[in-house]
Amino acid sequence: TPVLATLLGDQDPLVQLEAAKAAGKLKIQAVEDLLADLAQNHPSPGVRSTALDALFNLLSSHLNQALETAFKDRDEEVRSAALAILPLSNIPEEQAVDLFKQIMQAGTYSEQQVSLNLLGSLKQPPSVEAMGIYLNWLLSAKSRPEIRLDIIEAVKT
Repeated sequence: TPVLATLLGDQDPLVQLEAAKAAGKLKIQAVEDLLADLAQNHPSPGVRSTALDALFNLLSSHLNQALETAFKDRDEEVRSAALAILPLSNIPEEQAVDLFKQIMQAGTYSEQQVSLNLLGSLKQPPSVEAMGIYLNWLLSAKSRPEIRLDIIEAVKT
């Protein structure tokens, strides 16, 4: 693992990206802290999203914090990676709903679609409350026109 740690710290983002992939696939726990740092701080969106995926594959204790950071990321690639991981993670539903709410406030149309679909599949009180908020958006015409059908579909599930 010293070699892998060295590769994760390389100056070339492509080397770092491939090292993060390897760490995740091989489930090398020893580089968890390095992956968490890359997922939250690396300048390259590709490295950040790959490191996030590796943390998920490692079932890392850093995953929840990395997901929270990823949902606030300025890059859609990183936010999309977080959206793909979130329903498969063991993050508490209440925390997941809070992350979905962030996407509903500031995400792209496609991110909002995914968030609504995932929220609609959850049945605990925080999810039901959140769906009530979006239904009210729909009824008061506060929702973006392109997302209205998605709100209806999510509420129906």
